[in-house]
Amino acid sequence: MKKLFIIDGNNYMHRAFHALPPLLSPDGKPVGALYGFARMMLRIMKKHKPDRVAVVFDSPGKNFRHSEYPAYKATRPEADESLVFQLKNMRSVTDGLGIASIAAPGYEADDLTASMAEKFKDDYDVFIVSADKDLCQLVDERVRIFNEPKVIGPGEVMEKYGVTPGRFRDWQALVGDKSDNIPGAAGIGPVGATALIAEYGSIENIYEKIDSVKESLRKKLIDSKEAVFLSKKLVTLLKDAPVPLDDEAMKPDIKPSDVAALAEKWGFSSLRNEYGAPDENVLKEELARFAYTDDLSFFKSCGEIAIHFIDGKKLNGIALAGGGKAAFADTSQTELDFGGGDPCKKVLAEIFANPAVKIISDDSKRVYSYCLQERIDVKSGIEDISLMGYVIDSQPRQDIARLSSKYLGREIPRLALGEPPLLQKGEIPR
Repeated sequence: MKKLFIIDGNNYMHRAFHALPPLLSPDGKPVGALYGFARMMLRIMKKHKPDRVAVVFDSPGKNFRHSEYPAYKATRPEADESLVFQLKNMRSVTDGLGIASIAAPGYEADDLTASMAEKFKDDYDVFIVSADKDLCQLVDERVRIFNEPKVIGPGEVMEKYGVTPGRFRDWQALVGDKSDNIPGAAGIGPVGATALIAEYGSIENIYEKIDSVKESLRKKLIDSKEAVFLSKKLVTLLKDAPVPLDDEAMKPDIKPSDVAALAEKWGFSSLRNEYGAPDENVLKEELARFAYTDDLSFFKSCGEIAIHFIDGKKLNGIALAGGGKAAFADTSQTELDFGGGDPCKKVLAEIFANPAVKIISDDSKRVYSYCLQERIDVKSGIEDISLMGYVIDSQPRQDIARLSSKYLGREIPRLALGEPPLLQKGEIPR
């Protein structure tokens, strides 16, 4: 049977927020949780390939549980401001990924999950993607919880809690929930609650037969009766919440161009590189501004030269641009030689020895390392654009691809080391 994944969006956002270091977008907005959430969604889609998927979110504000019990969730600490900002923008991720999402004022995400599972379980194997134990009450032969790598069915609920999914609400009503400020029965913990449900089946039956409950528990139950029944009402998930999604709307529709646009919006450079392949024609137009040359000695007369080292396990190549010309030496297989019998080292030594030359690099440390290794005396000035970028914004990684995207609006492709197809002689427009 086809698979429907109902994903607990808030749960995954919180997990991403606490799992990843703080990240900022190019304009300084916190995006670490949004990035982690996007990555999690893409991994789920790629690895498990659900036929239908929907992400459920909590809505801001109060719901019927607050009306029943004003202290509901009152003990929770204030959320971090950066997380609050990202929670407000999490639907931009699902929209950008082409994944359906749903939220409804007055309802919690768990209520929407329960209602969706009830609505679609006759047509799909339903997997609730979450780590929230409150959802155990929904588990049956057609509805399971998926907390990767675990799949939680009726047997797993019974094994962990000692009660069936159908009695999980009664177990919760006795135990309570500190995180949601649900009181439960004072003095009765998980072990005692499991024993009571195993013997009596439900809290209603416990109180009907309260005289038969052993004395050590009887007084606790009597004193907590009102709180226990209130707790059961609070933990019970609604199965009739509005679910405007239909079968067609839940079809995943991940388009690389949309993912690239999402990545561009929030500054997810790795996603942009993966899904936003650059247009080679545009890149060739940019390169057309430079004439390819085999003669490295040309650069001796340039006052300003851009140099980029392409590294792998060893030096794979050196690219230079200046004076309207560009050159590239593939050093992965051959010795450095730009033609005409003029060794690269000799020419570079002359360039670096000239104090009138300004070298522009994205990694001055690598330049100095090469010169030290080759015993080249450096007298030219070196301007490091990565260090400049770091001075402006110390948070994100300041590599050449990010700097180009941020300040020039140009995407640099990840060319295979030693095989730069757009820099090979004869391929650059003259």
